Amino acid sequence: YDLLHKAGLAKQMEKAFRELSSGMQQRVKLAMALASQAELIVLDEPCVNLDASGIAWYREALEEIKGRATLVICSNNRSEDFIDPNFILDLIV
Repeated sequence: YDLLHKAGLAKQMEKAFRELSSGMQQRVKLAMALASQAELIVLDEPCVNLDASGIAWYREALEEIKGRATLVICSNNRSEDFIDPNFILDLIV
């Protein structure tokens, strides 16, 4: 319940996943990934469809799992200022 509350999903608990907005669905997916006990978490475009409060929650969640898991974040949006600018892998295809 605490994770759902932090993710802004507590009021949505009774709804089926398909009934949620795309932003709320993204929060559910991120919450599930970040709550896992996996040592490696790969997130592809994690901020897509998130509003400002969703992005703020996501930033806080990343801080909470720092050091517990290795994160690989794939994003085309370099303006996401929570990504460590000292560790950005540029791939030339």
